[in-house]
Amino acid sequence: MTVAFRHLALLTRIALATFWALLLCLGGLGLIFDWAAKFPAAAWDCRLAGVTLLCFGQFVFIAVVADRLWPRASPRVTWPVHLTLGLFALLGLGILLAGMIGRA
Repeated sequence: MTVAFRHLALLTRIALATFWALLLCLGGLGLIFDWAAKFPAAAWDCRLAGVTLLCFGQFVFIAVVADRLWPRASPRVTWPVHLTLGLFALLGLGILLAGMIGRA
């Protein structure tokens, strides 16, 4: 594998992961600000889903993009951020799923 191919693969991975994280974050912001106003009966669910999508978007960006760009970053800094965002995302997803099961 040549050096140019490695750089191209890295840039492609970074571009796709950044776009993926951007879509997750924009979807989360849309749920928080737009859908919560359109559907006042489900405003709490929309806001929780939006915050969950924001956490997932930030987690994807940190795990895929930032770790590739700064591989020598201190684990004392990166692990708490990874852990916090991952736990908030999974907690939000769990609360949303529990709410959906409770309504069924």
